[in-house]
Amino acid sequence: MTIEGNADEPMPAGDTPAKQFQYLERTADAVYTVDTEWTITFWDSQMAQRTGTDPDEVVGENLWDAFGDVIPPELEERYRTVMETGEPAEFDQYIPEPLDYWAEVRVFADESGLSVHSRDATERRARRSQLRKFERMVQHTGHAVFFTNVDGEIQYVNPSFERMTGYTSAEALGETPHLLTSGEHGDAFFADLWETILDGSTWNGEIVNERKDGTQFIANITIAPVTNDSGTVTNFVAIYDDITERKERERRLQTHELVVQAMNEVAFLVDGRKRIQFANQAVLDFADVSLEAITGLPIESFVEGVAAPDEDEQRFLNAVDSILTDEEPDVGEWIRERDGTETLSLEFELSFESVGRVVVEQRFVPVDLYDGERGVAIVSRDVTTRKEQEETIRTHLEQAQEISNVGSWHLDLEAEELYWSDECYRIFGIQPGQPMTYERFLSLVHPRDREDVEEAWSAALDGEPYEIEHRIVVDDEVKWVLETAEITFDEAGDPVKGIGVVQDITPQKTREKQIDASRQRYKTLLQSAPNPVFVVEANTGELIEANEAAETLRDQDRDEIIGLHQSQLHPPEEREKVRELFEDAVGKEEVWREYRDGSRIRAVTSTGETVPVEITVSTFQLPTGPVSYRVFRDVTEQIGREREIVEQKRRFESLFNSIRDPIVVTDTEGRITNCNPGFSRLFGYELDAIEGDSLATLLADDGELDTLLSAECASQDTLPRSWTVDYEKKSGQVFPGESSVSYLQDYEDSVIGFVDHIRDVSEREENRQQLRVMDRVLRHNIRNEMNVIMGRAEFIRAEGSSEIRSQAGEILETSEEFVELAAKQQKITTLLTESSERERYDVVPAVASAVSAVREQHPEATVSTTLPESCPVTATREVGRAVRELIDNAVTHSETVFPAVDLTVRRGDDVAEIEVSDNGPGIPDLEWRVLTREVEIGPLYHGSGLGLWLVNTIVRQSDGRLLVDENDAGGSTVTIVLRTG
Repeated sequence: MTIEGNADEPMPAGDTPAKQFQYLERTADAVYTVDTEWTITFWDSQMAQRTGTDPDEVVGENLWDAFGDVIPPELEERYRTVMETGEPAEFDQYIPEPLDYWAEVRVFADESGLSVHSRDATERRARRSQLRKFERMVQHTGHAVFFTNVDGEIQYVNPSFERMTGYTSAEALGETPHLLTSGEHGDAFFADLWETILDGSTWNGEIVNERKDGTQFIANITIAPVTNDSGTVTNFVAIYDDITERKERERRLQTHELVVQAMNEVAFLVDGRKRIQFANQAVLDFADVSLEAITGLPIESFVEGVAAPDEDEQRFLNAVDSILTDEEPDVGEWIRERDGTETLSLEFELSFESVGRVVVEQRFVPVDLYDGERGVAIVSRDVTTRKEQEETIRTHLEQAQEISNVGSWHLDLEAEELYWSDECYRIFGIQPGQPMTYERFLSLVHPRDREDVEEAWSAALDGEPYEIEHRIVVDDEVKWVLETAEITFDEAGDPVKGIGVVQDITPQKTREKQIDASRQRYKTLLQSAPNPVFVVEANTGELIEANEAAETLRDQDRDEIIGLHQSQLHPPEEREKVRELFEDAVGKEEVWREYRDGSRIRAVTSTGETVPVEITVSTFQLPTGPVSYRVFRDVTEQIGREREIVEQKRRFESLFNSIRDPIVVTDTEGRITNCNPGFSRLFGYELDAIEGDSLATLLADDGELDTLLSAECASQDTLPRSWTVDYEKKSGQVFPGESSVSYLQDYEDSVIGFVDHIRDVSEREENRQQLRVMDRVLRHNIRNEMNVIMGRAEFIRAEGSSEIRSQAGEILETSEEFVELAAKQQKITTLLTESSERERYDVVPAVASAVSAVREQHPEATVSTTLPESCPVTATREVGRAVRELIDNAVTHSETVFPAVDLTVRRGDDVAEIEVSDNGPGIPDLEWRVLTREVEIGPLYHGSGLGLWLVNTIVRQSDGRLLVDENDAGGSTVTIVLRTG
């Protein structure tokens, strides 16, 4: 779930969870998230504080189970709507007891679930209620109130305005305040007024206006500008008090010219000796004394008698002293009047049970009395209403600054004083109220931006505009701010004051960075994709981007593709299907190759050529709205391969079913998954009767299963292999079967089972058994009879005549050859009747042993060898016997006195060669043909070649080859070729 950092903008997905947590902890929002199953996945400290429930208690719990009793049905319905539609929602919701508060709720959704942001809206709703009360107060107040736009057109008047001016609301709306102009004020007066309020300041003063009936009245008017979040003036509000009667009373009370200049409400005059010289009727009424009784009274005595209990009398007396002595006062502040004169203003608050809080302003005006004596005129007035209005405006300004992340500041360059608003302090991470200087501000600026800020400020002091974006460091974190300012210059052109605003633009900068990064990743991904990619505006279906591969597919330039509708990527007859297929695609990631009716999706080029495609659809939410990222893949070749696979499968099934020998297929655990008809014919089982059973069901000995499968699973190189195993048919009959087991692999060459090809070798095994019996009988009889013959021949050779001894020697020689021939026959019989397993071993020692045996038997012969250190082969262990037969045959048949044989072993990557060359007369043609198996041994075949036939048998059982050729010496070269792997 992408956790929302505030109610308006999502946090970056790329940020770590720790950074997201820190960000959330600094927001005013209470945040929690749920996944698509409504399981709570995040619960921040604000939620914990607001609900009294810690994260450990709720994270991992179902939202409805945990808070179903306090979540109203209408709120649950809103949550579920956002989860289903993906559209965010914003609303106020009352959370009932025991929580009992109003919440401002914003809900966001993505593919992971919801993030819910809430703020306590209780105070805001209370303020809204107060605002409605304020509106009613405006309607019923005794003051005339009207609002205008920035052009001065009246947009609202209250009933008091109608009563005061005689104009109805209908008559006043759309007019300007010029409607009330009496002609008593010049253009300069109104120019000053407009300059003040357009500058964002409040104007307060008196205006002589004219009613609808032509009569004039004097109004005390306050005009305040209304600004929007950016500080721009959008409206003006004016509050009128009809002070005509009050002004008339003041006029009548003017008995002294100096008092007339200073008097507003309560007024009196103090001379240099700090004695009262004059007091107006308001003072007399307030003190309940006569003018005669108060004249000449020390001001200290008067103040002590009339001061309120909570009034600080000394502040008043200090102000009088500073005016009379012409010293800088340590209380109050100097106020510059419009006529250029300055008065000392001193404010204090009083509290009365009857009227509550009252704010009083006293103005101290230095005057010269008639006798040249310095005096001070003191005027007091109730400014409670004005202060309340100012506080209201200030509160609204602070709220506006907080909402918009905008702070303000004011700099007095002459006094070197810098004032910051509370929001300005908050932006810079400083406790409000701390003294601020330009140097301290500069220390908070990011080190890399300080030089730029100083240059911009120096330029502003020279009259250039001041507007700069820069970074600041707050609690070791970097923030971005936008600063603008306006500098005021005196008549000499020197800067005297500055006013400016600071806006926290960190979220905007973060979004810009995220957007730039996303845009770069998006472009890189788009252009690097090997397949055609089309980017579609998800809500309209309009193509807004395409890569080079898409240009190739469409045979169009990018500019020609952009602006097309997504349906135009497909043939006209398919466009309705396209609409149906993609109408629900927003927010989903899917892969399509077929329409809903099962027909293939095709793309169409600009020339009308169609191509079958597979479309991968992904939807992304960009700042401009959702976009669909569609990757087209040409599946023409894949469809061809699939068809070929189907055909191969058909052929395989046909071949599988047509093989007469039994074939049974198992999974990797040896459970039967398939069999062919040959299996059913031999074993008597149909597939549905034995499917899922272990292959051991077919074995006479269950332990043979390990031989067939488990022992060979460690190495795929050992398969296929053949074994003779006793199988058991459904009828219970046991028979020997030769099993050839191979791996069953999927298209990724992963082993998914075994294929057991079974051959019934009952007849062959019976023949072998009979051959073994006959061999034993024959060898026994030959051995016994030949022993008798050879014994008698020895006797005759020892006792007979010379002629007879010669014949006896021939008998002995022939008998020995016959016995040797019988031994070879016995070895061949053994090879034919007993299974000879092939194994991997080093053949060099076996060859060396064969050479040694021949050398010992035929010392007259020369046997030369060229042998490597080692030569691994995969063959039977009888290869050494074959090599000895070849050497022995070469020596025996040699016509020279000293036979010579060369033996060479060569080791290759895949095969090894054992080459035997002699210098004899060569192998006779018949034996050559028998050796190469061109003919079989017949009745006329002489026994001298039986050894070569033995060689052929050994090589064949070793899965090797036998090559025979003539050499340059006139002899024969026989080569045994064996596998090394």
